[in-house]
Amino acid sequence: MTINKKRYHIDNTFFTSPLKFGCFELYQLCDLACSSDYEVPEHTQVCHEITYIVSGKAVFGRNGKAFHVSAGKLFINRINDRHFIESSKTDPVRFVNFAFRFDKEHPDYEKFIPVENFFLSIKDPVAEDLYCIFNTFSMLIAEFSHHSSLGEMVLESYFTQILAYTYRSFMMEKQRAYYSADKNGAHPIVYEIINYIDTNIGSGAELSYLSRYLGYSYGYLSKVFSETMGINIRQYYSKKRFEKACELLRSGCTQRTVSEKLGFADPQTFSKAFKKYYGFTATIPPFVQLPSAHFLLNPYKL
Repeated sequence: MTINKKRYHIDNTFFTSPLKFGCFELYQLCDLACSSDYEVPEHTQVCHEITYIVSGKAVFGRNGKAFHVSAGKLFINRINDRHFIESSKTDPVRFVNFAFRFDKEHPDYEKFIPVENFFLSIKDPVAEDLYCIFNTFSMLIAEFSHHSSLGEMVLESYFTQILAYTYRSFMMEKQRAYYSADKNGAHPIVYEIINYIDTNIGSGAELSYLSRYLGYSYGYLSKVFSETMGINIRQYYSKKRFEKACELLRSGCTQRTVSEKLGFADPQTFSKAFKKYYGFTATIPPFVQLPSAHFLLNPYKL
């Protein structure tokens, strides 16, 4: 991309053919200092994009909504999001970002599935950076520019760090929103359990992965969850699993498709489990009102 020096003070590299670094397919790596009249017209994202606001102010649009961003903020765009940028005329924005896809054929992709699902579930794309992520971006850009020995390995580690820090920052943002609405003072790990289950139902991620993902023993997670929610993790998981099954059946999916998506051994196993849970067979007319469990908290209404 040719840089117009009158408008930019940047190193902005766009890759028409993505570069591969482990599980990451890199489409763009950018450090952009905008002029006061800088705009990016609305377009459809072809990849995920993590942006950090270094200084100044701007309006970032996503899917018809405008968000005011300033220094220290993170912004996420996902594949197929509609997106635009308008820099402030009085305080032009500078931002860094990287745009990427996951290589779903890569052997390490499985460990990134919960993170990608979390990003796809985010309704508010703005969060406060809690991990000085600009330092990692700076090292990433410097490493990319110098082509040092073992560079690909180092770059992959920086991409992973940015992804992890972004995930943690957005997780804390959602936790703050949850706590402000919740009067019961729930343990923070309960939110993470709920978020993991809610965003991974139907993705192929097993409940058995929960302990490794959160870094606590399953016994500890189960104890804290039960004390807070009044039901155990398995019961909550079953509730969300069968709610998803009903959603898929209503959308026209066959029992075979539903069983495959939700990890049942076969359609017969799914059908028996569904009938045991609801008391009727897995043929759901759109007007049927399904029973729902009562919970002390409802943090997934964010």
